[in-house]
Amino acid sequence: MAIGRMLFPDATEAQGMRTRVLAGALALGVCLAAMISPAQAAGQDKRALVAALVSELGYGRAVHNFKDYVLRGDEAYRVKARDYFLSAKEKIGALRRLDDVTEVERMALDDLESVIDSYIAALPTIQRAYRQSRTLARVLNATAAQLEIDDQLAIESIALLRKGYNWSPVEKLVFALGYGSAIYNFKNYLIVRDEKYRQWADAWFEEALQIVASMKWRERKNSRKLAALKEVESVLNAYRSALPVMARTLEPARASQSEVVINVAVRGADKALKVEDMPALEGLKVLLAGS
Repeated sequence: MAIGRMLFPDATEAQGMRTRVLAGALALGVCLAAMISPAQAAGQDKRALVAALVSELGYGRAVHNFKDYVLRGDEAYRVKARDYFLSAKEKIGALRRLDDVTEVERMALDDLESVIDSYIAALPTIQRAYRQSRTLARVLNATAAQLEIDDQLAIESIALLRKGYNWSPVEKLVFALGYGSAIYNFKNYLIVRDEKYRQWADAWFEEALQIVASMKWRERKNSRKLAALKEVESVLNAYRSALPVMARTLEPARASQSEVVINVAVRGADKALKVEDMPALEGLKVLLAGS
């Protein structure tokens, strides 16, 4: 009888057992939460803010839209760039308020914010230049001084802030595509027409595609993530395959001072080789949500 009641308890006993199990689980949860120290919690906040800062400045966001504004003069790019830069400044402010940010990291945040401020300050200059002339070459000449932004200072600051963390594959992918990396160098090649940017873009696309290949194997049984990775891969291959074509298209403008030649070459390359980013951006959103 006792054995039977143990195996098949009545409703009252079953409810009591469930209550005790839930109480035990709750107590265990409280104990586990208590094991996470305030320092660990702050460290998690810091890591998340650094990841968000890298994202806000990168692919599809602040610097990407800034470069597209320079190339195309469409006001939508200016507004997006400004909003993402302001969001990045908010992340910097949040990082400064954390207790576990070192003095060196605070200096890096100051340097990074100064570069962001330079980008924001350049937006009205580009806007005025486009209002006065729709000629890309004239816009580039008129804004040359303002567009000489010290990206290296910001890129080194980001590297310092990212140091010491184990980043997930998708976070590494976001970094490889973002500020100072693949898309950034791709756009710089169009604007500046310097061969080094083409080479750097190609190297970063290679790294990004290797990350994608590794992730595809890891997520081979997850149909949603695998589909997202294939979308990202397709867009990256489109960008990378555009580089040699771009080199041939931009060749006449590399040594020329003619506004006509520069306009035809750069605008022609930008229009003909424009890549649709939305599938990759949506794919990254899926991957980040599941990381």
